[in-house]
Amino acid sequence: MSDPQTVHFYDENAARYAGFTASLSMTQQIDQFLDQLSSNARVLDLGCGSGRDLKYLAERGCDALGLDISLGLARHAAAFAHRPVVVADIAQLPFSTRSFDGVWASASFLHLRRGEMTDGLLEARRVIRPRGTLFTSLKMGEGESRTSDQRFFTYVMPDEWEGMLRSAGFRDVRLEFDQEFSKNGEKWIRAFAS
Repeated sequence: MSDPQTVHFYDENAARYAGFTASLSMTQQIDQFLDQLSSNARVLDLGCGSGRDLKYLAERGCDALGLDISLGLARHAAAFAHRPVVVADIAQLPFSTRSFDGVWASASFLHLRRGEMTDGLLEARRVIRPRGTLFTSLKMGEGESRTSDQRFFTYVMPDEWEGMLRSAGFRDVRLEFDQEFSKNGEKWIRAFAS
């Protein structure tokens, strides 16, 4: 289900991408996420990328595990965060049902095609324990596009994303919006769902 051109970009540019994302802190959002979980929670960083968030999750005392479809990013994340990272597809998670207290998915679902997002959300729901929490962040907008560096993106509107989360079995959904990572006026949707 992964887009080969997007995976190729991250495989070939893992170090450069890691350098770019290093200064984009998500610590405030991670702290909000962890406030909803028990201490020493088992957390899956779904689409862990460079390992920036995976490292912080571990520093906060989580039993944190990373997952990324890009072998290049997975290797970088494991070395940077000193945590295990599995290479796999978001829509086909290689984990047992109810094996995590929380799933952190920062800027990862946005690389799935719109029709694949539901499969990914159902998989996230499946691996989260009762009363567990999912965090997602996506670019707000409509349609799908490929950037000049050949990465694929799907954009969603808030009502659409909330509907997808609820359809996947999440009942308590809270959305937030910001332009924190924007270079071109992009708006981001963040969602906490349980």
